Formats: sequence, structure tokens, C-alpha cells
Amino acid sequence: MALSKFGSATENADGTLVLPASIQAGDLIVLADSAFDDTGGVPTDFTGILNSDDVSATSLRLQTSYKIAVGTEGGTTITGMTSGGTPVSRKVAVVFRDSIGPITAVNVVTAGGVHQSTGSNPAGGTIPSASGAAPLIVCGAFTASNIVSPANFSPSDEVISNNVGANANVVFAYKMYDASPADVAMDSDDEGATNILQGFYIELTITPDVIEDFELDTGAFVLAGGALTFAVTRVWPLETGAFAFGTANGEGRLAFIRRDGFIHADPPPLRSRSVFRKIRDAVRLRKTGAQPELHKIDTSASSLSAARKVVSSE
Repeated sequence: MALSKFGSATENADGTLVLPASIQAGDLIVLADSAFDDTGGVPTDFTGILNSDDVSATSLRLQTSYKIAVGTEGGTTITGMTSGGTPVSRKVAVVFRDSIGPITAVNVVTAGGVHQSTGSNPAGGTIPSASGAAPLIVCGAFTASNIVSPANFSPSDEVISNNVGANANVVFAYKMYDASPADVAMDSDDEGATNILQGFYIELTITPDVIEDFELDTGAFVLAGGALTFAVTRVWPLETGAFAFGTANGEGRLAFIRRDGFIHADPPPLRSRSVFRKIRDAVRLRKTGAQPELHKIDTSASSLSAARKVVSSE
């Protein structure tokens, strides 16, 4: 899938968290932050999503927030909420990336989702992400006066728990959809004086990478996910892309490389009776803009010179 989790980080050092290294511009960072008797709040340059106050004397709070990365965040320390008592605050940050291109805008949808703070067993609920526009990420955050177990979030790609000892923890769960999103259910048990649940989804705007230069050297295109390595031996530049001749799996192939960084997935072998049909199909693909069986070029794994890879976004 185009969407993926690039990395994550958890922290129990009160107030701060070190983000994963190698964050790129256009990555999306989502943070779940839990603290007792807290001071502080949303980290600098982050945007708050939901802020759940306590319903009991334990003064527990859960804050979620996000940031579209500018590319300087990798390995840096952010400061969120700090606990005024024991236990210390707990944080989970997850970094998402799309192989099609950078995330340039988001629409966070909390309406109709789950936002509960109770001194008893939470009612749980359903996040209405099936109504959202893909690509999107469904997110759930949990905290309680004691360890949240289980933290039910279904369907899910991952459930991340950050806890130390027998005191409160913070849990972050997510489900990514490139297409056809479904609703996601979340719930937890009664874990003491305070139980907090937050569920929402984030619609993403992706700006595809653009190939700036089609005066390509010979080399190899590697398709995203390692689906195919296409060894290029000759390229014919065109206004909207380029025809590339080369080999894959030991057979001669012809492909049309588009300016948005896509190449026809697994270009069919060129055999004597099919050469003209393949050229015709490639031309038709260029003219119509149709996208059957297209894969993204993985520029980080390709051996063409750096100046001629996918180098910018529009």
C-alpha cells in the first residue's frame, strides 16, 4: 500500500519525547500524550486534535495532536504535557508516510467519533471512517488510572502501548486506508477512577512527486515494494513522460514513465508479434492518462543519477 508507518517513539521521561530519525518533509506525525496534574500542552508547531479532561480527583488528561513534517524533525525532542505527580507523563508518537508523494494537507474528522471520559466502564463506540475520503488514517488513543488492557481497536494495523509498572499508560492504535475505508470500533474495560477514549480519522491530501528531467542516464528503476527492477538501456523523452526500453527478468521490455513518477507495473515482454501492440498500448496510456497496473518508482532504490530521479513536488 502507498500509506505506511515510517516509525514510532514512546517516552516516559516526563514532558519530552525524542522523535524517530530520518523524518522527511511531508510525513505526518501523530502524538498521544497522557499526564496527571499536568502542565504544558500541545508541542510547538503541532495542532491539537482532542483534549479530554478528567472526571475524577486523579486529574488525568489525554491530549492528541499532529504535525505535517517539514523535514527537520528527525531525532529532535518535543515537549508536551508534564505530570505534576506520579506517574510521569507518557507519550506515543507515530510517523506516517505515503510512497506516492508528500502529505501536504490534512482534514481531521472528530465529529461522530469517540470522545469519552468516565469513572466507570467506557461505552466505547464506532469511528465513522467509512464516510471519509481516502487516503485516510483512523486513530484511537486510550488512557486510564491503571493499565489499559485490553485496548480494543478493530480493524487495526497496530496497537502501541506505553506503560511502566502498574500505573496509568497511554495506548495509540491506527488503521490506514489507501482506498475503500471502513468504520473502526474501539472500546476498553473499566480500569479505575478515570477511563479516557479518543477516536477520529485524518483525511490526507497527497501531492505526487514529479520527474523534472527526462534526459535519463541508463540505470535501473525499482518499483515501490520491490515489485520489479527495470534495467533501462535507452530512453526517448516526450513532453508528458518518456518511453524507456530495457530488460526485466531477463526479457526485453518497453515502458512509459510518467512525469508523476509512475511506470507501468511489470511491463510485458517484447516479442516479435507483440512489439507494435505494446507500443500502441503505451501511447494510449500516455494520451488517456489512465492508470491500470501502475506502480510508483522507488527512487531511493534506483541507480539512475540523483539529478534525474524524482526530485520535486508540485
